Amino acid sequence: MATFKSNTHRAELSKDGVLDVFPLEGRKIQEMSFNGKRAHIAEHTAKDGSPILRNLLDAMDNLPLFRAAFAENDVFHIDYETGTQRWKGYKTTEEVREALEKCKFSNKDVDAMITACMKTNHPFLPKVG
Repeated sequence: MATFKSNTHRAELSKDGVLDVFPLEGRKIQEMSFNGKRAHIAEHTAKDGSPILRNLLDAMDNLPLFRAAFAENDVFHIDYETGTQRWKGYKTTEEVREALEKCKFSNKDVDAMITACMKTNHPFLPKVG
């Protein structure tokens, strides 16, 4: 397994070309409550907050932000976290490149990750978690 780091994310590339990207900072949920016209915002993390949300955030922090595996013909399978739900579908190589660049990986690391992923075709994306 190869590991890549940016200032904000960590990527783990398995020997079979499956890429998992994790944020370095734990996820947060903001809870907003109202008392008349006054609003109160409470921030929950896996370490601080209500027990139910701590459990949810702990699970979310242990799953990748997104997983990518090369399908074929310039297309990747993608499993992407969209808050408390996941989106699974397809993205082009260029879209995967843009996602990795948004995670602040260097161009050299992005090229290395994509090149390594493209060495193995996957008929489906292995399940996350």
